[in-house]
Amino acid sequence: RKQSLKKIESLFYSNNSKSKFENFVTVADTQIVSSHFFENIEGTRFENVLDDAIWSIQNKREIRVLEISYDYTSISSSIEYPIRFLPLQLLYHRGVVHVAGMLKDENKVLIFALEQLKKYKLTNNMFESASLLHLLENEMQTRFGITQNRDEHIYDIEIEFSKITGKYIKKQFWHSSQQFEILPNGNLILKLTCGINRELVGWIFQWMSNAKV
Repeated sequence: RKQSLKKIESLFYSNNSKSKFENFVTVADTQIVSSHFFENIEGTRFENVLDDAIWSIQNKREIRVLEISYDYTSISSSIEYPIRFLPLQLLYHRGVVHVAGMLKDENKVLIFALEQLKKYKLTNNMFESASLLHLLENEMQTRFGITQNRDEHIYDIEIEFSKITGKYIKKQFWHSSQQFEILPNGNLILKLTCGINRELVGWIFQWMSNAKV
């Protein structure tokens, strides 16, 4: 997958790297290891799908998605395939490359992991992306992470974290609406304004007794 990794590096790494860590990789590769946690263990057509996604986004061409292999971003079960998908952006999230776009004629945001696309066809059907990108940006502001919200409502959410966990939480970006408040006992209140989705619920549960909604 060398070619795929080079493409990912050129698309994301140069824009998102905040350190000189890359200088050490080739020198000390025997000291740097991976846990392989949450990595795909099956062979994939990743490189071909990445090439096709890039081509479709750059040329503003519709993709006909025939079949997906699993549910990664909580896409509604009401979606029936095949669908006409308008790809707008590549989205790198939690170590996985996704393609984000709209369901044609419905202005509904759909996000697929590249490896999730089992069967699809490229088309020469062109579309205008400017207004759709605005809709996509607005929708993503309502999501915690990238998974689809359970409903159309936006909630004011407050989560209290223990003092030691709160120190970590305060250093990270979680959502554009995040606000922090330190309590007299040292605990941290995280305030969010967003929808509720699988990603938010799973994120809260990982902190176990250190978090209270």
